[in-house]
Amino acid sequence: MKKTFGVAVTIGAAAFAAGTVQAQTFPEQRISMVVGYSAGGFADTVARIIAERMSNSLGQPVVVENQPGAASNVAALSVSRADADGYTILATTTSVAINQTLYGSLEYSMDDLIAVAVPVAAPEVLAVHPEFPAQTLGDFLAYAGDNAVTYATAGVGSGSHIAAGYFYSELAGVNAIHVPFGGGAPAVGAVLGQQVGATAITIPGIASQFESGGLNCIAVAAPERVAIAPDCPTYSEAGFDGFVAQSWVGFFVPSGTDAAIVAALNAAVNEAIVDPVAAERLATIGNTIQILDVAETDAFVRGEVSSWAERVQALDLRVD
Repeated sequence: MKKTFGVAVTIGAAAFAAGTVQAQTFPEQRISMVVGYSAGGFADTVARIIAERMSNSLGQPVVVENQPGAASNVAALSVSRADADGYTILATTTSVAINQTLYGSLEYSMDDLIAVAVPVAAPEVLAVHPEFPAQTLGDFLAYAGDNAVTYATAGVGSGSHIAAGYFYSELAGVNAIHVPFGGGAPAVGAVLGQQVGATAITIPGIASQFESGGLNCIAVAAPERVAIAPDCPTYSEAGFDGFVAQSWVGFFVPSGTDAAIVAALNAAVNEAIVDPVAAERLATIGNTIQILDVAETDAFVRGEVSSWAERVQALDLRVD
């Protein structure tokens, strides 16, 4: 018994020492950043901006690899099973928090991942065509009380769907009909073509329409007004105090990754987003930059899992 225990201690000490050395020399090779969505989308755009600058600061290439599927669950599962050495990073969105409740069965959990950083967030907005008969949130809700109102989103179970559905049913008490599309672009197109009454979407997916006047923003689910749509009131200003819903891009590594490596990656991400060129590119498409250390990132993600769970359960949504 003593001999076995002694061997276990020796092995454990050796593993700890090896991990410490690895952390001190990290990184020594290319890093794979696995994006849970197709190229050109919200997560991919942010990931590529940040990966480019991380490559410079870390002295090793950070290469973006797209693994779309099942609302980023394919990529999350893949990364959760990767070696816990810091060389495989998951880049995903709010979906990773939503999916913990939305999906009846997952092959991974948040315990299988460590949150490294959540560098950008973008609020949900409600937008309508300039010719729609209601151009304020109050008028929109009054109109919805007397008419069948439709709203388009990027799909069932998306953050936009859940946030808007929760707002309509639980906070505003109106019946709005959800029209899901296969992405944000066709949802916006349906409003531009006046096929649906409104769209619920994150601001990067619609910022160009606000700037051109193609669509009007009637509410933003942010703590305060956003620079890219300064005339758009918050839900709180419209009488729904504290209603905040946002999509974000977060970076995760497999559970068991050395704390020093996690801290190094966190620092590299935070350094990347304060680069003037990167910061301007991110802000131009409607993102808010947030610099969080590892502990703050962990607390933020846990809070998001909890708040989205409340909304999913209220809507009785389930994907099996």
